[in-house]
Amino acid sequence: MNVNKILFFLPFCWCAVEAQVVSNTGVITINPKTTMSIVSDFDNKSNGTLWNDGELSLLGHFNNDGLVTFSPTIKDGNTRFDGNSKQVITGTEIPEFQNIMFNNSAAQPAIELHNEINISGTADFAQGIVNNQDFGGMVVFEENGNHVHTNTSSFATGEVTKKGGTSFTFPVGAGDHFRHSEITGSKDASNVFLANYFTKNSNPSWPHSKKIEEIDVIDDREYWTLEKKGGKGDVMLTLSWDESSTTPGDIANAEEENLHIVRWSTEKNMWVDEGGVVDVSNKTVSTPVSVSGYGVFTLAKVFAFLPCKLIVYNAVSPNGDGMNDYFRVEGLNACSISHNSVQIFNRWGVMVYEESGYGESGKLFRGYSNKLPNKLLPAGTYFYIINMSYDAGGKSQSHKKSGYLYLN
Repeated sequence: MNVNKILFFLPFCWCAVEAQVVSNTGVITINPKTTMSIVSDFDNKSNGTLWNDGELSLLGHFNNDGLVTFSPTIKDGNTRFDGNSKQVITGTEIPEFQNIMFNNSAAQPAIELHNEINISGTADFAQGIVNNQDFGGMVVFEENGNHVHTNTSSFATGEVTKKGGTSFTFPVGAGDHFRHSEITGSKDASNVFLANYFTKNSNPSWPHSKKIEEIDVIDDREYWTLEKKGGKGDVMLTLSWDESSTTPGDIANAEEENLHIVRWSTEKNMWVDEGGVVDVSNKTVSTPVSVSGYGVFTLAKVFAFLPCKLIVYNAVSPNGDGMNDYFRVEGLNACSISHNSVQIFNRWGVMVYEESGYGESGKLFRGYSNKLPNKLLPAGTYFYIINMSYDAGGKSQSHKKSGYLYLN
């Protein structure tokens, strides 16, 4: 069936086109509050235009060699992949979707992505794994793109791209494992980040024997990639774990302060420590500051060299009531530390406080930034890093402890 021109503009109408293949060589415009359903395969030819500001339900395959787009001032355009058998997305041109829903009940992965798709609004992973890893496709989220309802049976397998400077959770996984990674906002609108996840041992390509001495055991069942392809802003990274499926027990069950993110450094040709702030309830580990490079990341257990125990009180309420008025760290002097420093960063990875010899001569964090003189910081979640140096039998040792700091 060839479609020369179909214009749907009546509010609340339901319109269906059914044939073995619907081939568009003209213009299809779906106006707001209008629904169109195509039960068969849809082929948008090189001279075809599909303009969707309403609701389009696709039950078959989708090919685009022309123009698929929407009105940027209208936020309601939604394209649904509603099949109950495998759906294949192909084409020589990139379709632009305002919103998209993957809602396919077939055996997973139910959606094969052979080309790039761009998403400016929300991707609803209601049901269906999108497999672009095996077919050369790409899921691209624009500056304000986001997603909802990702889970172990609905995510993207393969590279996912995020454009812009906003924070983002990459909906990546492999097989039946949803293992997202997250980046903080960089405030650089020109940034472009690519992320992926693999249930493979990184050791054959990036030997685990090549590591800095602080790293004990490296995850040998999975790894993530994060590449920066554009812009100058850097980000903090968060990875997830799942001890019931992919993450080795000696990694997942490590003490909180010993569970870190590590990265393969191409410059040093070894694994390096990017630090770790653990959120047990959400089973995530975050770098306390922006990553020092990009490429291959995974989880690791690091050695705890410190010969004593530090107690960190990570809630600060600078209201003058005598309770939690400052950032309190017990054990600095008891550990016979020769030198220490405290650094505090906001959620963007910007350092707002730094002090050497913390705790000496009244050097305490009381909620004020010493990078912006006499500025009381807003309430929220921050990250701290405590750097320590001490003498261990005549040998100088260093230790770094990081975590969340809550300012009320």
